[in-house]
Amino acid sequence: MAGTRITSFPVLPSGELASDDVFLVVDVSDTYYSPSGTNKQTTLLDIVNSEASLGTFAELTDTPASFGAAGQVVTVAADGNSLIFSSVTASGVGAATSFAELTDTVGSLGSEGQVVVVSGSSLTFSGLSQYITASQTGNFITTSQTGAFGGAGASAFTDLTDTTAALGTAGQSVVVSSDGNSLVFSGVSGAGGGTSDVATFTDLTDTAGALGTAGQSVVVSADGTSLIFSGVSGAGGGGTSDVTAFTGLTDTVSYLGTEGQVPVMSGGVLAFSGITLTSTSETVLSGSLTGFTELADTPSTVENGEILIGTSGGTLSFTGIEAFVTTGQTGSFGGGGAAAFTGLTDTPSSLGSPLQSVVVSADGSSLIFSGVTGSSGGDTIVITGATTSVSGILGNDLFTGDGIKTGFMMSRAPINAFSIAVAVNGLSQAPGTNYDLTSGNSGITFPEAPSSGIEIDVRHLGGLVGPSGVQGPVGPGTGVQGTLASDLFTGDGTTTDFDLSNSIDYPRNTIVSINGLLQSPITNYTISGSGLTFPEAPSSGLEVEVRHLAGIEGPSGAPGVDGTGVADLSAIDQHVLPDTTNTYDLGSTSKRWRDLYLTGTSIYLGQQVLKESGANISLSKDNGSTFSRLLTDDEASSTYTTVASSTNVAVYDFNSSASFNNTSASFSDGALNPSTGDRLELDLATGMFIEEYSNTNKIDTANSSSYVIDGKAKIGQVYDEGDGADGDVTVSGSSDINTSILASGRSYADAVVYNATNFTNDTVTVNSTPNGIAAGDEIILYCAKGFSAGDTDNIGNYEFLEVESVNAGTNTITFTANKEKKYGSSAGTDSDVGTGGSNVKVMVQRVPNYNDLTINSSVNLYPSAWDGTKGGLVAFRVKGTFTLNGTVHAETKGYRGGTSGSGGGYDNPGESIEAGPYSALFSAASVNNHTAGRAKGGGGSNITAGSNGTNGASSSILDLSLISSATDKSKIFFGGGGASDGGSHTAHGGVGGGIIIVYAKSCTIGANGVWDIGGGSVAGAGGSGAGGTAIVVLETINSIGGSSAFRTDGDNNGGEGRAFINYITLTSGSMYSATYQYITQNSGVYGSSAVIQSTNILSSVGQVDSINRLLATVTSLPGGSQVSMQFAQGIGTGYYWQNATGGSGLSTSLSVGADTEIDLSSLNWSGTNFYYKLALSGNGSSTPEVNTLKLDYAPDLYIGTEQTWTSQALGDGTKRISPTSFTAYWTDDSDSIKPKYQLIGSNTSDFASTNVYPGASDYYQDGGTYDIDNTVSFDLTTAITQYNKYWKIKVYISSGPTVTDAPTVDRVKLNVNLESDFDDKGIAKAWVNFIGVTGGNATITDSLNVSSVNRISTGVYNVNFSGNFDDANYMLTAGGYQNDGGWPVAPVRDLTGTISVSGYQVAIVSGQTRIDSTGEGVYLSFLGS
Repeated sequence: MAGTRITSFPVLPSGELASDDVFLVVDVSDTYYSPSGTNKQTTLLDIVNSEASLGTFAELTDTPASFGAAGQVVTVAADGNSLIFSSVTASGVGAATSFAELTDTVGSLGSEGQVVVVSGSSLTFSGLSQYITASQTGNFITTSQTGAFGGAGASAFTDLTDTTAALGTAGQSVVVSSDGNSLVFSGVSGAGGGTSDVATFTDLTDTAGALGTAGQSVVVSADGTSLIFSGVSGAGGGGTSDVTAFTGLTDTVSYLGTEGQVPVMSGGVLAFSGITLTSTSETVLSGSLTGFTELADTPSTVENGEILIGTSGGTLSFTGIEAFVTTGQTGSFGGGGAAAFTGLTDTPSSLGSPLQSVVVSADGSSLIFSGVTGSSGGDTIVITGATTSVSGILGNDLFTGDGIKTGFMMSRAPINAFSIAVAVNGLSQAPGTNYDLTSGNSGITFPEAPSSGIEIDVRHLGGLVGPSGVQGPVGPGTGVQGTLASDLFTGDGTTTDFDLSNSIDYPRNTIVSINGLLQSPITNYTISGSGLTFPEAPSSGLEVEVRHLAGIEGPSGAPGVDGTGVADLSAIDQHVLPDTTNTYDLGSTSKRWRDLYLTGTSIYLGQQVLKESGANISLSKDNGSTFSRLLTDDEASSTYTTVASSTNVAVYDFNSSASFNNTSASFSDGALNPSTGDRLELDLATGMFIEEYSNTNKIDTANSSSYVIDGKAKIGQVYDEGDGADGDVTVSGSSDINTSILASGRSYADAVVYNATNFTNDTVTVNSTPNGIAAGDEIILYCAKGFSAGDTDNIGNYEFLEVESVNAGTNTITFTANKEKKYGSSAGTDSDVGTGGSNVKVMVQRVPNYNDLTINSSVNLYPSAWDGTKGGLVAFRVKGTFTLNGTVHAETKGYRGGTSGSGGGYDNPGESIEAGPYSALFSAASVNNHTAGRAKGGGGSNITAGSNGTNGASSSILDLSLISSATDKSKIFFGGGGASDGGSHTAHGGVGGGIIIVYAKSCTIGANGVWDIGGGSVAGAGGSGAGGTAIVVLETINSIGGSSAFRTDGDNNGGEGRAFINYITLTSGSMYSATYQYITQNSGVYGSSAVIQSTNILSSVGQVDSINRLLATVTSLPGGSQVSMQFAQGIGTGYYWQNATGGSGLSTSLSVGADTEIDLSSLNWSGTNFYYKLALSGNGSSTPEVNTLKLDYAPDLYIGTEQTWTSQALGDGTKRISPTSFTAYWTDDSDSIKPKYQLIGSNTSDFASTNVYPGASDYYQDGGTYDIDNTVSFDLTTAITQYNKYWKIKVYISSGPTVTDAPTVDRVKLNVNLESDFDDKGIAKAWVNFIGVTGGNATITDSLNVSSVNRISTGVYNVNFSGNFDDANYMLTAGGYQNDGGWPVAPVRDLTGTISVSGYQVAIVSGQTRIDSTGEGVYLSFLGS
């Protein structure tokens, strides 16, 4: 049993338990130390009282199987070999309430159910006081009971008018007379009255001649034909008996015991209640018992767990059972609805919990209920191992329950309830639910007292002893023990690996339990780091708990040295880690460390990482995935955000140290990040083939089998009984399924059939309006016959499809899914289908889906005979029950026989898969018509060849290689027709058998139920037709009648047909058996396996550089099922199927999960071909399911569309930047496609308004309008005269028409002029020299940062700035002139105008008059920021 996990106990059938049966009880309390556990055994008697109720005696051959009727008494049968119930119940009838005028009996009638017996010289009631009244309380037998059972010395019945005046003969019982009107003594006829001296039974043939022995009861004998006295063998005879003991019985005591005692089971034998026996000859003790005495094999005191009935008054007796055997009693003992024991001072007042047992309390003075249900007896062996300083337990406490105590004191105080492992009789207890700590954690308390004798094991958990503390101030020195943490998981039946919250050094430093059952390290689980692994997946819903054990905190160090000395940490030889993450600080705002000395290269700051890279420092903002070099001030000034005045140059080198990696730089999707290859280049086109299993376009259906594609790849159902849409049908008269309307509500035959004239992947066009076929119907396609000039590749193909729609106008039927097979005249095509002589005949037939189907006795259900284009096939499904009392057949419905012709002389072959039948050949020696019988008189063929004709034999379907083996049912065939014999004009060839396909959920086959696909013959010497084909799939076969038959042969000399019979359950009858009947008993509704092979999935891709990986999504993998894959670069000779690592003939297994990666890189495959083969295996009851497959490959090409890179902004907005030259460095591709470049300027950081050079639709490009040369500086001083505060460089790359290569850009360089004093507010930021006009805009002679000067009115002008000021607080300075009249002409601010960041309004005045300065210039200067 070591290492075996028991998840459930089987249910034992009724009547299979005996009192001395031995049960195996596995004690798992010590599995933590001993994986083998401790096995114990106990008998049924030990545990019988844990059952709520019993309904039968089990495994007792001498006892009735049931409890009998209320009030009956168990007595010894007449043959002395068994116990039986007396045939007369001990209950009285009538209105009498007491015995009157009787001196030898009690004055009343006694209690209901008591039996009157002779006791000495008087009648008494049998030994029970108040035995079966509904309100029964108190004792069965009072503790003071002595002497006779209650006789009062009465010698006659008195005051009774319906019984004899005398007592009758000793031993007689009072019973109700046959007329029901009086009481009489047994064995005396008559209705009573008066006295009687009858001493024997007379005139009774079924009763003993004598009265028997005093105290005996009259009971029915074992053979049920006579009355006998209990305890005497034989069925009658005269005389009396002195029998005082049971004889001839090996399972009961040999004596009668004490009056009033009841036989009970004790240690495998029957004993009398209240005394435990050492042998069946034990002398009976009498009197009141207070203990077991003088018994060598029994303790003198009561042991825990035993059940004592009644302790009232301090003595041992039976007590406390209410309404035990009332006349209306049914079900379990103790009926009457009692909810408590009453009148008992030593018993609990309530009934306790279900399944609890009543046991003697520890002080021996009362009865109590056991505190734990479902426990077993026996000793518990505790195995403890030596604990060490590194693992194990700190100690353990072992207690024994007494049924009273709920609290126990432990030897040490755990830190909390999780720091101990508690088991009660091996069952792990949950802290907080099953126990709590008390008394300062030294006490453990249970909600209910553990039952007497129950073992309580408490283990104090230990772990690694922590290292000693370093020298320093004295710490509190408090030890910590218990658990570091705990994890809780739930099993799902498939997962074996679980991730723990902590990394574990040793498996023994954990306690693992499954549904409370402790698991043994190594045997039941292993741990590697933070990974927990079970050898088998925990069942779905089971709770998996893992406790991480903590050690004891190391002792505090000695006091440290005063002053500023250095603490010695040289003793630390391991990582210093906190016990949890994101909780503790190193230093604080007020207590800081000074310097940090590291020899490593990285510092982690949240998600950011500082890393030393030689002479550089790099920063990562994505937790170390990518790094950017941090620039010095000088570097940043010149290359990152500003252009240094000292160099006036910005250089972008595309490598890991350049500034391109600024977060504001942008890349189009098809441009690789330059850090990938130290250059700017196009990305390779990504390649991925995705199979979602929505169709079979990429599946090689010819090399795939037993699968279903419906959005997932699955194993096909062997058992598909349909939807029952055609309802219940009873066939009461022989019917042609192709022409008869059987289903209610139909206007056309149940299985209408047409011929295909054209196919697409999901449609078929038929030869006439497809009446009787509608959306939702099922059809079968069957390629029945080819023609001589065509190939045989597709003949015999068939498949079932669901109809999505029907177009009656075009005679077109559309399927809900693509068909999988081909039906044309050559392999892989659907060509030449139709009804003509040079057409392939493909049948399109409706498949009825019945709910229940019954074929009555002597009734036939069959198809129309094959007529050369259609017929010969019967196919249907039954969702419920198919009852076959008649015949379902296609006998002689297949290929037709050859015709002899009028007057004879014609030796004609029959019909076969391509040609025939023949009717006008005088000599057919040269005709070998495949499966048809050859002249003269040859038999037709199917799986076997028919007998030879005079001109040779026909060929079987195996000979013709139409199938791979006899069990290959991927193709099905009619039986070949027989050849005629020209010697007689009536010696025509026989007709071959047709095809039967039946699926049913349940099937009952009567004695006359027949299946028949046999071939036929014609009188004379003509050859016989061969048998056809049957596929019969019956999930449950209720019965097969004795005369039922399944015929597959060809009559006389025809070849054999084939039958495939699948079933799961056969309840009654014998399965059919014949050589070519292939019987399969499946374990479930699904097939055992399926194969799905792909076509070349790279056929539309072309050349690829590499096959990288496969991503598989498996959504279901039931127990016992598997999914595996193989891969190949071709199929056929010279190619091999391999696993993911190249193992020839091996497979790679898939697991449940989404996009599970299978690395294919080690195959090192490239080229234009890739195939996969998916193998599914199941358990019969369910199927694995594959949702998607994704093949990731690298095509040998680049992204074909133009891609771009745009630099981050150059400049910080504080300087005026004017580009002076641009240099680009690149590598050409084979098409000589050159990269293109643009410069983009803006005066705002958001580039809301831009200036693009050489133009928005123009580019700097080698050979272009703005021609540049590789690595040669291009002058911009005349091309760009406008300055901007910000600039960007944009690069365009394209592979051109040939995408096998593309240009790359290695470097771009921009030289600029800077106006470094542009920042000084004392320097004019704008100025203008203009001449006024009398209309329109002023004429600007020269300017800085002024775009225009607009005349508003006479002498009033608005100056517009090219670049805005930061605010309107700038200053105007102006200069005018003196005119000819000596008046000064001066520009001033116009108070009627406005001042803004983009313009300034001025007025030109001379004296008090505004004038237009038309002849002289006006000078304005603006200072500010």
